[in-house]
Parts: sequence; C-alpha cells; structure tokens
Amino acid sequence: MVRDRAKRLTELRQYTSDSEILDSIDHVAFNQEELAYLLDENVHDIYLCNNKFSIPTNITNKKYIGIGRVVAIIHSKWKVDFWLKRIEFVNISFDAEYSAIDNPTPEKLYQMGFELKQKHDYYEARDYYVRAIKAGNSDAIFELADEYRGSGRIGGDVFNESIWCENLDSYWIEYYKNAAQEKQKLSYESLLKAAELGNSSAMLELSNKCLYKKDYHNCDEWKKKAAETGDRRAILAIAESCCLGKCAYIDEGGYIKDEEEALRLSKKVADLGWHSALKTLTEIHERKNDYSFHHQWFEKMLLSEKVDAWEIETFFIVIKRNNYNLPEIEHKKFVDGVLNLCNRLLCTCMSEMTLRLAAEICSKLNCFDEAIALIGKAFDVIEGWSTELRYVYECLGDVYKDRGMYKEAIKAYEDGIALFLACELPPYDTWENGNVTPMVEKIKLCKGKICDI
Repeated sequence: MVRDRAKRLTELRQYTSDSEILDSIDHVAFNQEELAYLLDENVHDIYLCNNKFSIPTNITNKKYIGIGRVVAIIHSKWKVDFWLKRIEFVNISFDAEYSAIDNPTPEKLYQMGFELKQKHDYYEARDYYVRAIKAGNSDAIFELADEYRGSGRIGGDVFNESIWCENLDSYWIEYYKNAAQEKQKLSYESLLKAAELGNSSAMLELSNKCLYKKDYHNCDEWKKKAAETGDRRAILAIAESCCLGKCAYIDEGGYIKDEEEALRLSKKVADLGWHSALKTLTEIHERKNDYSFHHQWFEKMLLSEKVDAWEIETFFIVIKRNNYNLPEIEHKKFVDGVLNLCNRLLCTCMSEMTLRLAAEICSKLNCFDEAIALIGKAFDVIEGWSTELRYVYECLGDVYKDRGMYKEAIKAYEDGIALFLACELPPYDTWENGNVTPMVEKIKLCKGKICDI
C-alpha cells in the first residue's frame, strides 16, 4: 500500500478490533486512491473505512464491506441491479442522490430494455429484460422468447456468452442453460410462461407455432384466448380466418367458411380504432365485387376534419392493391381526393413509409409534382444517417422513371445503392437478400429506355 502498514493498522484500530479485518489490512481502503489500487489488483473482498467512496458500477464481482461510517456514491440515473452485476455491500449506505431514485416499475424495466435493444446495446437490453422478468413482466418474457427463435441478436449472440450464466442464480441458470442447443424448446417454454400471465402476444405466437405443426385445434384455441383478452390482432386474425375458411375447427384440416362472422369481427376491430381491420373489410367486400364500403370510407376521410395519417396509409394500401384505382369512382374525383389526402399528409409528422406510399400513388396517377413534394417530406422526416434513406431514393427513382426522366432516375437509384453500401449493416442485411437488387435491375431498364430513345 501507499502508506506505512503500521500507521494504517493504528488508524484501522480506531474503528474495529476484529482480528479478521485487522489481518486483512492490505485489503482496506481509507480513500478513493487506495480503493482504485485495490480494484486494479482485482481484490474481491474490499474493506472501506470511514469515508465516502465512488463505486464504479462497471467493475463486477466485488464485495464491499464498510468499517465505521461509509457512504457509497453511485453515479447512475437509475437504480443499479447490483445482484446482476454480482456487487455486494455490507454495512454501507448510499449517497442521498442515489437513494432518492425510485425503483422503476416492471413495465419501465421492459421499456428501458426495449429502447436499449433498438439502439443495438444488446447486453444492457438483456439485463433489463431479466430484471423485468423477475419483477413479473410478461412482455419481457415474450421478447426473450421471440429472440430465442434464432434470428435475434439478444438470443443469438448475447445469451451464448458464459457471463450470462455467471450472472444468474440457480433458478435462472437452470432456466436458460443450454440455450444455444435448445432455443426452440426455451422459446416455447417462455411463451407458455408469458401466456399464463395473460400476454396476448405470446398466445398469438403459440397459435402460429401450433399452425406450423398442423395442430389446428390448439392453433384456434390460443387465438381465441388472445381474442378474449381484447387483443385486436387476435380478433382480426379470427375474422380473416373466417373469411378464408380457416376457422371454426371441425377436424384436422377441416374448416367452415363464415364471411358474416368475418364481417362482424372486422367491424368490431375497426370500431376499436385499428385501421388494419378496414383493410380486411375492403378485402371481404371486394370478394363480392361490392365497392360500396370503399366509397363510404373514401368519402368519410375526405369530409373528416381530423387527419388520421395511419388510416390514410391503410387506404393507400387498398388503392395500390386495386392497381391505383377504385372501381365505380369517377377518375377525376378519385385523383382530386387522393391529392387532398396527400396534401394533408404534408402538414403532419408522418413516417417515411407512408409518405413513400403516397408518392408512389401520385406518380401512378401522373401527378408527378405532388409525388416529388411527398418524397421531399420523406427525406425530412428521416433523422440522421439511416438505411431507410435508400427506400426514399428508390421511390424518387421510380417517380422519375414513370415521368420518363431516365437519367435522373438512374442517378437516384445509384445514390440509393451507394448509401446502402456505405452504411454499417448487420450481417443478415446483405446485398444477396434483395435490398439493392431491384434498384440494379431498374438501372438496367432505364439505360435500355435511353438507348431506345
């Protein structure tokens, strides 16, 4: 140690006569500098004597034992899960600022984990999900189960690390061990646990798993249980199944088609404010060559004072499905109405995907200036350097191509490809999976058009 050992023993005896502690004088810190030395020496049991100490939370697997009056200063905006980090405190109090932090709710823990996952901070995300699970949050269980299906970075990369098992008690070690070899089993067990806690997303995933196994009875049962919780996705899934003849289980592979039930359930979901149900309703009516619902929906949006961007997006999907037109609506009225909806979108904070869809529709209706304005808005709503920009460049190229401006179209496609290749993308987001191949083909097409001219 920095100071004379005898002087340190004399000072230590002012606070304790415990022979075990006195014999461990070389592991006692009287100030921050001495604590840093012991941490550098990788000492596990560290005695802190009558002072305030800043404790680094990134150094794990430590036991701090207080002698006299010891205050641990923790620099964190949130309560730290010291158990997960294998950090233990004995006879030590925390500083007032840290002590005043409220423990986050299970829902908050899950949300923090989700936000960290979105930022690709998978290790921290995993820790928060585990804390949320221990607190009884079913969404976190479902999230981990979903990751364990094999594609997720949390389940695929992080959980294979040995530190994962080292950070958990015997129950969780047993729960998660051999995860790399038994992902599907673990996924199913986690989904069951989440479903038992009433998580409708887990119920729907179990329904999908049963469908994959051709277990039609349990497929329907899980879907119905999810619907009973009020989950709009489940109700709509049953409606779509009714419409397609994949519901009302009779025997393995036997189903009854019930379009009236499909209509009833779809309307129920639409009344709950979920716009995906409107798309299903239009599909049901289209099968009957009945476009009256489309017209009513179109007129309703045009007359509404409130701009519901997501509803407009859903309607545009229906338009695209009908080859950028709707039967029995006079063309000029249809075009004017679509432009009205697009112009209203320009005044809202929208996703680039919706704006691209609107621009595509305007382009197909030969309203190119309006399409370009929407694409400009799409560029504006994307923050920073994002791979989503490549889709906007592709959409811009499509508009130029529709307009016959092939050189400009080629430039837009090339900008989109260059951006894609410049971004640091995850391993599964590669050239081969078709992200830029369509633009390459469109460049060839445009060059051919220029040669023809």
